[in-house]
Amino acid sequence: MTSPPFRLFEWVMSAALISLGIHLALHPVLIAASRFYNLAFAISQTHLTILCIVVGLARMFTLATSGLWLPWCARIRALGSIVATTIWLQLGIALLLNPFGPPSPGVPLYFTLAMGELISIWRSRREANGH
Repeated sequence: MTSPPFRLFEWVMSAALISLGIHLALHPVLIAASRFYNLAFAISQTHLTILCIVVGLARMFTLATSGLWLPWCARIRALGSIVATTIWLQLGIALLLNPFGPPSPGVPLYFTLAMGELISIWRSRREANGH
């Protein structure tokens, strides 16, 4: 079964989470040795790696089977978007709070990704409620 076109953002963000998780797994000190070092106060790199990969894969599975088990499919998609929103916001805030040099150009990017995830939450919840 194929997903409607408006779910393309959810597919792309699922792939982004998995890619981020793999990148974090390949570079075990990435958070501590980068401009994201503030993030280490909120979550360990190991936990962030696992969270990204698990949530990304769960979202892809849910999108692939979308419509087969409503309304739970939409609720799980909403939950995945909530977790992703939290991850993108944490990355943006970590860059914003970095005291070394000007704020990174990644700050508005991560906040925009979080906004897109909020729209995905709204769409998923609306679908789950049968509107």
